Amino acid sequence: MKPLPLILTLFLFCAGCVPATALPTPSPTASSPTASPPTLTLTPTELPPTATATPLPTETPTPEPTPTPTAIPIEAVQVLEITEADGALSLPDGIAISPDGFLYVLDAGNDRIVKMTLDGQFVLAWGQTGTGPGEFDFLGFAALNVDQAGNVYVVDNGNDRVQKFDANGGFLLTFGGPGKGEGQFTRAIDIVVDAEGNIFVTDDNNPYVQKFDPEGNFLFRWGGEGDGPGQFEHATGIALDAEGNLYIADYEGNRVQKFTHDGEYLTEWRANRPDGVAVDALGRVYVTEYDTGRVKVFTNEGEVLAAWGKKGNDVGAFKYPAGVVVDANGLVYVTDDQNNRVQVFEVLWP
Repeated sequence: MKPLPLILTLFLFCAGCVPATALPTPSPTASSPTASPPTLTLTPTELPPTATATPLPTETPTPEPTPTPTAIPIEAVQVLEITEADGALSLPDGIAISPDGFLYVLDAGNDRIVKMTLDGQFVLAWGQTGTGPGEFDFLGFAALNVDQAGNVYVVDNGNDRVQKFDANGGFLLTFGGPGKGEGQFTRAIDIVVDAEGNIFVTDDNNPYVQKFDPEGNFLFRWGGEGDGPGQFEHATGIALDAEGNLYIADYEGNRVQKFTHDGEYLTEWRANRPDGVAVDALGRVYVTEYDTGRVKVFTNEGEVLAAWGKKGNDVGAFKYPAGVVVDANGLVYVTDDQNNRVQVFEVLWP
């Protein structure tokens, strides 16, 4: 405030009176950056007391929004591309590595299983379209897994069964059958075998995970249709870690769920149309995102560690990535379904 108008008012009122003494300087009044300064008014007969600053309420600062976590920009470099295995691959889907270091690919479009070396050299193949032992109807997608003894378990989903073979394609047994009852399948999707030979199978049209003994006898199941903990809308990929925990992709539910070996729900995290799942020797969880053309890597609690890929057909891109497996050296093998190839990547971990 400017003091001149106040002094002039007092001088005019007190003309002829005793000389006025010096006026005290008014104390400042507190203000906020957005408030107009208050006006100080004096009566003619007395001076106001010294103004006391009135504190204004302190505004609570608005917290800054927490940034959405993004994938650490870990680079993955393609080191190998496999398109031929005694004939062109057609809609490759399931993929697995045996304990003795051979690569098995479920060549869905050709209704056969291909065995090759890890650098893509053809070893053998077996299977044809049909319903008999060693014949398949893959519906364009399916999966396989290899146990500690080197036996190969194949999801033959068009025939609503699982077939077991030795390492060279010799037929051993089959189990399952059409239906939604215990031990039956309506569209089995993926399979994993634990260290004791027990078998876990997902089924996207019968929303349960079913467990069988090494001979294919039904043991128990869990799940049910829904989006709650332990339920499934469209169960697809399944994998085991070294502790026996199970990781199961729910394609329609856009999540990965983690369970104990006995099916007890532990946790979950989001993923975009997850399909294949694999776990490496360090417990990192690899998930293919079928629609987005990406591969993501998570901790075993769901924190994103790395991601790569895009839609397309050039190097490192995918037209529906499906199966995934990691070898003992950390190389990542991904079936690129509609590009009819397997891509192999080295992840450049820091």
